[in-house]
Amino acid sequence: MIIKKYLGGIKKKNLLENKEAEKDEESCRMCMQLLRPDSYTHYELSLSSEEIKTDRVICIESLKLSLLSKSCLCPGLIALVTNLIKSSEDPDEEVEDNKDDPNYEWLYEYWTGKQYEIYKIEIP
Repeated sequence: MIIKKYLGGIKKKNLLENKEAEKDEESCRMCMQLLRPDSYTHYELSLSSEEIKTDRVICIESLKLSLLSKSCLCPGLIALVTNLIKSSEDPDEEVEDNKDDPNYEWLYEYWTGKQYEIYKIEIP
């Protein structure tokens, strides 16, 4: 928040010195990860609404509680999101050896699927 205020002060100083400068310049965009939900209130109170517009703020506790509540409506959602965010290693030897066994077939398929990840990319 201090960096954002400092950069905002520099921008205002430059606007005053250079009257031809555009007043609609983009402000500094901040991406923050908060640990506690009440930290977001402190963040909002420390900056003006104009300074907050472009920022991205994620609160880990709020995200976890939201996922937990959604998993009550849709069981398995947390496992799905976790598997999409991070990949895993190869299946255990026991699962690999018994992949044709009907009791282990679903487990082998699950482990194989856990090896994939989703990435956000821009397509030209």
